[in-house]
Amino acid sequence: MTTTILNTKIFFVFLLISLVFLCQRITYIIFPFLQSGYGMLKDTATIFCIALTLAFYLFNKINDKFLRFHTTLFFLYYFFLVGESIIKYDKILIYPHIILGLSSFFFLVTFYVVMTKFVDPAFFLKILCYATCGFIYLQQFLVRTSIVPPGSDIDLYGLNRSSHATTIFLLVLCTIYFLSLFLKKPKFSTSAIIILNLIIIIIENHRSVWTSFIAAILVFSFLVLKGKRSKIKWLFFYFLIAMVLFTSIYFTLFGESKHARYVNFMQERFREIYMFRELGGTATHRLNQYEYYLPLVWKDPLFGLRFRGFEIPLPPGFSYQKMSGHHFHSGYLDVLFYHGFFGLFLLFCPIVYFVIKFCKEEKHNIENMTLFAFICSGFVFSLVYIPSFYYFAVLGIGLAFLEKREKEIHFT
Repeated sequence: MTTTILNTKIFFVFLLISLVFLCQRITYIIFPFLQSGYGMLKDTATIFCIALTLAFYLFNKINDKFLRFHTTLFFLYYFFLVGESIIKYDKILIYPHIILGLSSFFFLVTFYVVMTKFVDPAFFLKILCYATCGFIYLQQFLVRTSIVPPGSDIDLYGLNRSSHATTIFLLVLCTIYFLSLFLKKPKFSTSAIIILNLIIIIIENHRSVWTSFIAAILVFSFLVLKGKRSKIKWLFFYFLIAMVLFTSIYFTLFGESKHARYVNFMQERFREIYMFRELGGTATHRLNQYEYYLPLVWKDPLFGLRFRGFEIPLPPGFSYQKMSGHHFHSGYLDVLFYHGFFGLFLLFCPIVYFVIKFCKEEKHNIENMTLFAFICSGFVFSLVYIPSFYYFAVLGIGLAFLEKREKEIHFT
């Protein structure tokens, strides 16, 4: 009996890890021979999660009443889209691309049910964070030693971005998680992982990730510092001081050396965040997208343009692969354009639900505080991209944590 339970847990851990990484760009950079099947494998993983969610729904495995009701809304909306496509275009789903972002929700339900029924969420979170760091470290090594080509051809001051921002965003969760381990039991290995993650976040040069990480660390700091365990509070305080000193010494040394241009470059990148109108750059590009697409959104603000939106011409000066749709640089705008405020409600309401449910709890373990900080950072990251399947999988783990109310270490 024990062997059967163990085998079941191993099966589900392997299944969930496979599902989440089949939807990550990093997998296909590390394994170039899979690149030709990226779209097919990603779609297969998504369809599999939709099928699993339907099975969990029909067999009444979704304990949370809100999630069950929200799953009902999702299926009704998907049936509506299929019906519209059949009636207007004589095809089951003329442009599957438009539901890709919304389909992240089914990863939430899949991970939530598995965490509550078969796998301990604390154990899986540990495996997920180690696996994520392992994948990203391997990719960094392979790309920066030119064994495999980078995931991006952007070259900024000689620093090739080896990963898309959605991949590096995963390190926000991992860094906060290992920081929480460090607070519980300080170890050199844990601190080394934290420092390495911070270095990768900096050199990958995604300002969307920088701002998301700042948001996450502020939320996590607030949760830790309002607790009553003085030892953990002081450890966290010392860690913050050490991080500030390390950063200051690093930039001081570089500022006085032949690498001063690199420091100036990084300063310019930060200035572009709050002076984007004056300096231009990607922030201006996103602003231009809002100015072009928002008038179109208001043509059908409740349910969006759906399939019609896919056929609308691209903004002037933009050119993308044929039949690839619009390439938004804002998660909120993407959902509003295709699905209106109803789509925004469908996708982001579970995130708000988790935040409210977390705040209602009187006690929290440190793992759930980690998840809360990461999930809150998703509101910031959504200004740039739709939160990934990975993000919603983590949201499912967070809801499972709240349901199980594990009490390893509590803060009041």
